[in-house]
Amino acid sequence: MLRQLTKNRMALIGIILICILVVLAVAAPWITPHDPLSQSLRDRLAPPSRAHPLGTDYYGRDVLSRIIFGARYSLTIGLISIGIGLLFGATLGLLAGYYGGMLDRLLAALIDVLMAFPGMLLALAIVGILGPGLFNVMLAVGIWSVPIFARIVRAVSLSTRETEFVLAARAVGAGGGRIMFRHILPACIPAIIVLSTLRMSTAILTAAGLSFLGLGAQPPTPEWGSMLNESRGALRQAPWVATFTGLVITLTVTAFNFVGDALRDILDPRLRQ
Repeated sequence: MLRQLTKNRMALIGIILICILVVLAVAAPWITPHDPLSQSLRDRLAPPSRAHPLGTDYYGRDVLSRIIFGARYSLTIGLISIGIGLLFGATLGLLAGYYGGMLDRLLAALIDVLMAFPGMLLALAIVGILGPGLFNVMLAVGIWSVPIFARIVRAVSLSTRETEFVLAARAVGAGGGRIMFRHILPACIPAIIVLSTLRMSTAILTAAGLSFLGLGAQPPTPEWGSMLNESRGALRQAPWVATFTGLVITLTVTAFNFVGDALRDILDPRLRQ
């Protein structure tokens, strides 16, 4: 799989960008030229220069340092929200797909209800109930991801539970838990990997959108969506703040989409040549 990924030019670009993002997030305290929270009103709205390669914002904070630290928040939001969606969604999908019956019908109805709402609207409703904050944003995006993971895992479980190796395991006396987690779940892993990669970009973008609306990370947290929100009042005087921050969000989302599309082409036997 890794060999096929490296042969895909778009996937290779995405992997390189993701690796750079991870390195920046891990090494942020040691590589940032300035403290991302340090204010200097004397240097506010300064254009890109040697001292501040990407300029400063309205409060004189270094934009490059805040973008690098923002990678930490974006990756954390993506990983935790995907983890919440995967944990609960995969469990519900496995149970419904294997046992069927009333449980399957209830889950299918719940998925249809949740999928009827636009994702951003559902996340807004959840954050509106829980209140603004970074943790609530991760929880909202995670809850939004639960029905998506449940739907995919349920579909794979329904098609796998009648295969020969599952019937053989049931015939020799294997219990339901062993069959689900030892035989059916491995068949769901390719779909889970692809969906998790694609959902990372959605989670990062949704969290940035909620922070832009003031419902996510609160100032002075150096989160990308919050930085875009703070730069609205100085678009004419300092367009570099919004430009560079928006460019980083675009590159990050595009990188995860490139890798996710390539993984889907490799792991889906219907697309494999």
